[in-house]
Amino acid sequence: AMRKNVEASMQSEFETERKKVETSRRFIDVLSHEIGTSLTMIDGQAFRLRKLAETNEPLDALVRAEKIRNSVRHIEAVMRQVQLASEIGEGAIYLRPIAIPFPELVKDTILEADSKRIIQSDLAKLPPIIWGDADMLRQVAANLLSNAIKYSPPDSPVRITGWTDQDEAVLSIADRGRGIPDDERTKLSEPY
Repeated sequence: AMRKNVEASMQSEFETERKKVETSRRFIDVLSHEIGTSLTMIDGQAFRLRKLAETNEPLDALVRAEKIRNSVRHIEAVMRQVQLASEIGEGAIYLRPIAIPFPELVKDTILEADSKRIIQSDLAKLPPIIWGDADMLRQVAANLLSNAIKYSPPDSPVRITGWTDQDEAVLSIADRGRGIPDDERTKLSEPY
């Protein structure tokens, strides 16, 4: 009986460590991809800016500079996500609820998506102000929108709808993608 208890304990510890390694691997994959994509954009736009400086095309230079700024904001958002995940992992996450103009937060998230995709929105039925943690709500909305853009056909629109249901603000982001595979649904609340 003792041997079985020891084996069960060892198996449990092994499984815990395996999950930690898997989470770390997913973290590195996501971080590398997200930062690498933004750095590629920054480098390409900076190269084009240098070329434009030779031709004196100020409007094109402004457009490229804005793309660089958007990529930097994306890296900053990724770093906030890493910090948040670290805080969650340590059990040290603290909500900082404030009054948030929620429709404006969602509109800003749509603008920051910097996508050529058609994004349709109907936010008129959202409450003008909600109480919540602005950074966390922005992160959730950005993640859902990013996934909708990434995993749906390029010619299909993404639809964002908001409304009030009793005392709750509801935000729906819909796309024409394949959906979340069944084997991935169990991992939705896991980091990365």
